[in-house]
Amino acid sequence: MNPEEEVSVEEEVQPIPPIYSCRTVLNLQMQKEATEAAAPKYSKIINYVCLALCGLMFGLLLWAYIGGRAPLNLILAVLVFGVGIYLVYSQFVLPNKLLTQWEENLRRDFRTDALHLTTEFYKFSIAQTLEENGDVLVDNYSDLREMVETEHMFLLKKRRGSWYFLSKEGLQNCSADEFRTFISEQIGGK
Repeated sequence: MNPEEEVSVEEEVQPIPPIYSCRTVLNLQMQKEATEAAAPKYSKIINYVCLALCGLMFGLLLWAYIGGRAPLNLILAVLVFGVGIYLVYSQFVLPNKLLTQWEENLRRDFRTDALHLTTEFYKFSIAQTLEENGDVLVDNYSDLREMVETEHMFLLKKRRGSWYFLSKEGLQNCSADEFRTFISEQIGGK
């Protein structure tokens, strides 16, 4: 082989381009949208039903205490009131507190208000890069369990319970409809 015919390794080995890619800016608003969408639909209903039952039980126990002066009714009323306070806290205060803590951790760890993710979809795998530190996460499509769609995002739930966050605006080489069809086929209709 003569030197003019030599081909460098860089020229010979070309990276395989992704089928689709997506650039996502994951900020507090997107995280909140994802959290609300990923929560089980029945959890809010159950919480409200339990809160209503606590209110009813508290009223009945307080009425029974006033009518008969039995200290056990007062103790039970206080316990039911405590459960009601916890339900209110877990439904309205805790989610916002956790989101604020998530944002504070971002500022502390990455000195930013949002994560910048690039997700690439190849024939057999998904690769997601966190631009803030260069970490790359690679999974197979068999690791995906579910797709949840919101107004602005696609959320892909993985077997281990974590999620891929994908901005609809950030989709490249495809529309949201094309991506939905593609990922549904990869998940197998799950």
